[in-house]
Amino acid sequence: MIEPTAANRPELKAWIANSLRMTAILSPAAQLPKHSLWEEVFGQPPENITSQPRTGVQQEDGSFEGGRLSVTVQPARVDWMLTVDNNQATNSPIPSIGQFVDVLNLFADKMTHWLEMSPPLQRLAFGSILLLPMDEESSARQQLFAYLPLNPQNFENAQEFLYQINRPRNSISGISNLLINRLSKWSVIRWKTINFLPTNLISYSESPDSFSCCIELDINTSPDYQENLPKEKLSQIFLELVDLGKEIVKEGDIS
Repeated sequence: MIEPTAANRPELKAWIANSLRMTAILSPAAQLPKHSLWEEVFGQPPENITSQPRTGVQQEDGSFEGGRLSVTVQPARVDWMLTVDNNQATNSPIPSIGQFVDVLNLFADKMTHWLEMSPPLQRLAFGSILLLPMDEESSARQQLFAYLPLNPQNFENAQEFLYQINRPRNSISGISNLLINRLSKWSVIRWKTINFLPTNLISYSESPDSFSCCIELDINTSPDYQENLPKEKLSQIFLELVDLGKEIVKEGDIS
C-alpha cells in the first residue's frame, strides 16, 4: 500500500474550519441539566433559547469569535456546535469560521471549561468539517491524494470521489480498555455563489466556481467502553481527541 507523502502538503494553518463540534453522551444515571449551560460557561445569558418540552430538547446559542456557538441538550446527550454565522458578511465564497488552528484553541478552551462541571459522561466525541481552498478541481483532487495511502493514477478518470475510513487507537489517557475511533472522510467540494438582484428576484448573477479539499472528522470514544468516563480525566480525554484530529489533518490517513 502506498504511504501518504508530506511532499507539497500545506501547513496545518492553511486549513479553515467550517464547523467544530463536541458531543457528550450522558451516563444513564445522569440528571439532565436544568440550568443554562451557555450561562454556565460564559457567565451571561445566551442570545437565543429554543425549547421543546415534549421531547426534552433545548437549544441555546450566541455569537462566539465570529461564528455561532450553540449547545443542544437532549435526554441522553449534549452537543456543542460552532458553525458559520450567516448574519456575518463575508467576501469569501467558501463558508468558514476562521483558521482551523486558531478557532480550535478557542473552542477547546470553552469545552474543557464545561467538562470540569459536566454531569457524568459515558462517551465523548470531537467532530469538525475542515476545508482547504484550491484554485481548480483537478488541483484539489491532486492535493487530497497527498494525505491518502492511494495511487492517484488509479483515479484519473474517477468522479464523485469519496474516501472514508476508521482507524481506532488505544487511548493514552491511562484508562484501561478505552478505544478511540478515528473516523475521517475525504472529498473535494465545488462551491458556487448565486447573487439575486434586489430589484428583480428572477435575475441573478453567478460567481466563478470555487473548490476545496474537505476533511470531515469524528474522533470519539468507543461505545464498547461501558463505564462512566472518569470525571477527573474528561478534559484530558477531549484534548486527546482534538490532538488526534489535528494529527490526521497534518499527517493524513495513517494507522
